[in-house]
Amino acid sequence: MQQLDPSLNCVQATSTPSRRQHLLAIILRPAVALPLLTLLALALRLYKLDYNSYFDDEVLSSFAARQPILEIFRHITANEDHPPLYHILLHLWILGFGDSLIAVRLFSVLISTACVPLLYTLGRTISNRPAALVAAGLLAIAPFQIYHGRQARMYPLLTLLVMLAMLLFVQAWQRGGWWR
Repeated sequence: MQQLDPSLNCVQATSTPSRRQHLLAIILRPAVALPLLTLLALALRLYKLDYNSYFDDEVLSSFAARQPILEIFRHITANEDHPPLYHILLHLWILGFGDSLIAVRLFSVLISTACVPLLYTLGRTISNRPAALVAAGLLAIAPFQIYHGRQARMYPLLTLLVMLAMLLFVQAWQRGGWWR
């Protein structure tokens, strides 16, 4: 739409937001964008989850997680470099959801997917909404995160715990007091 500007004796275009711009503004709201990014992360990690059979390290994780919890602790602390928390949690997961390849990998898929909104929260704490959304979006599509998020190994849990520790540290730093 055009309007005549009497002071300039010329015609100016008035800006009316198009339907596309309005839709983009709605999608970029964190209340909409974050769930969409989380669903994208989940879909990318679930895509062809059973395409490959067990990787070498997944066999070790699955074997360890099928043992009683006390044995897991003994076996992992004696034979592996990784702490036993992942294997103990995977053991509890297997009790509830079974020990098929898909079920075992699904544990890591869900942990990896949970990192996306957690990174948004961390980014929002440190910076602003757009930066936090970009960070969450990059994590959702990061090939390294997708690759490791699809395997029955401890890497997604490590990522989640590091981000959680960072979030708690930043919040404690910002609040001050005895938390600091």
